[in-house]
Amino acid sequence: MLTRIDLRGSAQDPRALLPRAAMDVTAATEAVKPIVEAVRDHPGLIWVWVRRAMWQRGVGADWITEGKVFDHVLEPGEFAAGQLSGEQRDFLAGLPLTVSLDVDGLGPTLFCHASPRDDEEIVTSLSSPERLDAMLGGVAEDVVVCGHTHVQYDRLVGSRRLVNAGSVGMPYAEEPGAYWALLDGGVELRRTAYDLEEAAERMRASGWPQAEEFVRDNVLTVPSGDEASRYFEDLATRV
Repeated sequence: MLTRIDLRGSAQDPRALLPRAAMDVTAATEAVKPIVEAVRDHPGLIWVWVRRAMWQRGVGADWITEGKVFDHVLEPGEFAAGQLSGEQRDFLAGLPLTVSLDVDGLGPTLFCHASPRDDEEIVTSLSSPERLDAMLGGVAEDVVVCGHTHVQYDRLVGSRRLVNAGSVGMPYAEEPGAYWALLDGGVELRRTAYDLEEAAERMRASGWPQAEEFVRDNVLTVPSGDEASRYFEDLATRV
């Protein structure tokens, strides 16, 4: 469940310190203090998002209220990187951020992770035309396929078509499953059912310290797409 407390306007807004706190967690004691204080002052706050990592209240015996949240959580990307060889990591690091392909029935189509201009930009089905026009500025292709927010959508932005293919392994949707897009003469947003319990067992056996929490919140059950879209859009426009 993507629940948060709105801390805008507070005397010591932790959001400004979150990226700095995540960059060097071993030297982030001072940067983390406002986050710790905010959590103590807001018992209803159950998620803390630092850059790309998320921490849920109750994960770890003393969690963030003791200032030790970073001792308990390993970001999924860090764990995954540890399972790869140096050669495999170099290969992934060398991949382009965008790829343009001529897709039958769609024509030139640009593929990216978040947006054509930024690999971490938040774009949702709720994003305003003004935000999207700026994001798509300079893009020659008529179709852009992205991901990042893990919520499927297919929308028109002026003369362009913006598609989010969804997520196979961590979807935000109405029910669990693997969400993806088929581009074949058009765009078809698809969901594929799979054995959730078997997948959960394989994740638990992986050695990832947060596997049980991930299985509970993102495999056997999933946050709703509408809730996630509202959350991410608010995050993107609150500056």
